[in-house]
Amino acid sequence: MEISKSPLFLIGMHTHTHPDLNKKKLTFQFEEILSCSKSLTAKYGVNSSCLAYPFGINDNNMLKAIKTLGIEACFTTSATDVYAYSDMAMIGRHQVFNEDGASLKNRLNN
Repeated sequence: MEISKSPLFLIGMHTHTHPDLNKKKLTFQFEEILSCSKSLTAKYGVNSSCLAYPFGINDNNMLKAIKTLGIEACFTTSATDVYAYSDMAMIGRHQVFNEDGASLKNRLNN
């Protein structure tokens, strides 16, 4: 995959089968993340330390799993800004639509 070789992109994990992991057992969550990690490494040579939570949510088991696996940054679906002091297990993100730079800037500033 060409995108995995580009310095402009970072490929992160999103779990293996994309289930809602909230309230699932720790072993199930751990296996979903680990399986995704192994697939990215095997297929694309990618060793990711980032995860986007399926459905943007997590629970205490998920926080334990990411700590055990050494995941450094996790993204939610909350449209919140990111700062140097942001919790790296709860990084917000803004959805980018097919729009020009001025439109995106205006939307983010409101």
